[in-house]
Amino acid sequence: MVVTHRRADGSFVAEVNGFPYHITADDPLFPLASALAAGRSLAPDPVMVAPPSAVMPPPEPAITREKLRTILASLGHSQAAVDAAIAAATGGQP
Repeated sequence: MVVTHRRADGSFVAEVNGFPYHITADDPLFPLASALAAGRSLAPDPVMVAPPSAVMPPPEPAITREKLRTILASLGHSQAAVDAAIAAATGGQP
């Protein structure tokens, strides 16, 4: 086990069997991690930054009622059918 850094809450992060492992105060490995870290200058908590691929793009703007009216009318729907569809989709709001 190699203790890599101490977190702000007093817990440790160590490499155990090649994997990162979070050691909290109630973990049986905590005394060992404390002993291994004693007197060492540990690296600060790393700042976690999401990779660019994990950042969600902004949502598409919602379609306006007027745009929906235009689209439905251009598809050949009557004004009454357009009004009924919009009322059904918006809970009766015009």
